[in-house]
Amino acid sequence: MFFPPYSPQLNLVERLWGWMKKSVIYNVFFSSVEDIGKAVKGFFDEISKNLSNVVDRLCY
Repeated sequence: MFFPPYSPQLNLVERLWGWMKKSVIYNVFFSSVEDIGKAVKGFFDEISKNLSNVVDRLCY
């Protein structure tokens, strides 16, 4: 299967990364790297509770 050299719309990881950035780090100041890690971990903990919603959102 041919994929164009740059095709983020076809890459589910890019969609997940964008969703995480919008939900966690946009317009937020973190005082330490540990705080960023906790926020990112919290995001993944939260979305892992309902995987069917994740699939629906990423595979539209």
